[in-house]
Amino acid sequence: MAITSTGLNAATNAEYATSTATEDKTALGKDDFMTLLLVELQNQDTTEPMDSEKILTQTSQLATLEAT
Repeated sequence: MAITSTGLNAATNAEYATSTATEDKTALGKDDFMTLLLVELQNQDTTEPMDSEKILTQTSQLATLEAT
C-alpha cells in the first residue's frame, strides 16, 4: 500500500491507485510491418517494380517477427 508525501493512501483514493503504464511506441509490431509492406507494394513504380528478392526478404522478416 503506497502512501504519498501528503499522507494520501493509494488504496482509498482512486486518483493515486491508477497505474500510469504506457505502451512502447518505439518498436513496430507485426501489424505495423505488414501495413508498411502493403503500402510499399501499392505505391511502387509500375515501370520499375520491386525486386522479387527484396519481397522475399521482407516476407521472411515478417515470418520471423510473427514467430516471436
